[in-house]
Amino acid sequence: MKFDDGKSSALKRTPASAGNQRLWTFSAWVKKSTLDIDGYLLGVGTSSAPEFIKISNSSTDQFEYAYWNGSTYVYQVRATALLRDTFAWYHIVLAVDTAQGTAANRVKFYVNGTQLTEFSISTYPTQNADTRTNAAVSHRIGSGIDGAYFDGYIAEVNFIDGTALTPSSFGETKNGIWIPKDTSGLTFGTNGFHLTFKDDVVSEGFNTVTYTGTGADNSISGIGFSPDFVWIKSRTTTADNMLFDTPRGALKIIKSNSTAAEITSNSENLKSFDGDGFTYGSEGSSGGSGIPYVAWCWEAGGTPTATNSAGAGATPTAGSVKIDGSNLGSALAGTIPATKISANTARGFSIVGYEATGSAGTIAHGLSAAPELIIVKHRDQSGTSWPVYYGDNTDAMYLNDSGATSDDANAWNDTSPTSTVFSVGANGGDTNNSAGGSTVSYCFHSVAGYSKIGTFTGNGGSQAIDVGFEPAFVMLRRTSGSTWGIFDNLRGNSGSDRNLQMLAANSTAVETTNSQMTFSGNTFNDNGYLSDNGTTVLYGLCRYS
Repeated sequence: MKFDDGKSSALKRTPASAGNQRLWTFSAWVKKSTLDIDGYLLGVGTSSAPEFIKISNSSTDQFEYAYWNGSTYVYQVRATALLRDTFAWYHIVLAVDTAQGTAANRVKFYVNGTQLTEFSISTYPTQNADTRTNAAVSHRIGSGIDGAYFDGYIAEVNFIDGTALTPSSFGETKNGIWIPKDTSGLTFGTNGFHLTFKDDVVSEGFNTVTYTGTGADNSISGIGFSPDFVWIKSRTTTADNMLFDTPRGALKIIKSNSTAAEITSNSENLKSFDGDGFTYGSEGSSGGSGIPYVAWCWEAGGTPTATNSAGAGATPTAGSVKIDGSNLGSALAGTIPATKISANTARGFSIVGYEATGSAGTIAHGLSAAPELIIVKHRDQSGTSWPVYYGDNTDAMYLNDSGATSDDANAWNDTSPTSTVFSVGANGGDTNNSAGGSTVSYCFHSVAGYSKIGTFTGNGGSQAIDVGFEPAFVMLRRTSGSTWGIFDNLRGNSGSDRNLQMLAANSTAVETTNSQMTFSGNTFNDNGYLSDNGTTVLYGLCRYS
């Protein structure tokens, strides 16, 4: 979550009753935007007697925990380490146990998994003292009690009531990088909590991140969820569109601009799907040194842990079908059994794996409504295109090319999707059902206030399309033939919402910077850039989050 000191932003809570004031742990991932200001992570108590945790102290930018009783510091511990990198995420852990006989063991500081042992101030709480934290008083995240607001980002906040933990409860090293891990198995106690800063109604599930490759393993975090589908494209170098998803697993690459089979031999691309992002390697299409990238990330239903070996119409193998994070325990629809499904019914998105049969049939998609957009790729057969269903069950067009839509009974068997299945024809449309082939499909339907899939008739000029929410990602394509243009709210000309930069799903080309695309309020407007007069334009988009 972004905290802006200029907007006096903070989160506030007063526990209904006191918890354990002698034994607790505070953990947070923090990225500072500004140096040399007195910004607070946690403020507790009253303005006349505040307790606080901060990583800024005027011009020193140090990690500090203290309690001021109105006239003096009752306890104050300040590390000597300077935390001054505004490009880095710091994992901050403070563990308090005032029952300890040794004063230095009553307050422990950790940064990025390592305990800090050098302090410029070290006045510890007395043995068995009750701290202000966890009392039934005001608690604020992102500011002190009387102001002094934090400026930057705070993520993955965990407060543990009744236990002093170490960083290994909240993070882990993966590919040499300290990253967050799942904390759902921890005991949080009476007043404990975990803040992911994701909106569980329907405002997350999609996010865009831009980053610059390092030429080495690096973790991208701050996405707001654990992504199940990551689409990466280099912005300034000629490179493939790289698509990764959890049902297939990390390191397995399919390219939306190519008819090539899935690549499984590259160990330096997306290496893992993490709790708040992903980790990439040194390969030039996703992590080359000094190269700017964009990654579009979607949350489905979680990572399948098994492959379905049950037949059509049977209850799938445990762990093979994840619906909203849980295993499906009932029969799966369809005449062609899905091998893996990861589905997010609240956000209208699923990833489906199946073994093509060469015969017409139906496949479960795991959603609660019929998909309006389906993108399919035959994984293990070279020379196969990417059929796209866009609402016309008699036609198909292809994600990897710019040709016009055309009649193809084999693509969708001239049958519209239902709330449980989608259809494929005999051998499929170039080819989504070629016999004996592992296949993946990405299924989407509109969700009010979050995503929308539809068409409009272009007028060749300015034409604001109102979608009912603030767009963050738009993909456009003329059914008569055009590139698949992709736009988002992070890649635009400085200080302007016009000329949003375009990448193309069907091309290796670098960003186009003169696209004329505008996001404004609840509308997008390509000003005739792709929407020629009289043409039907397909669009798919997700909201700003």
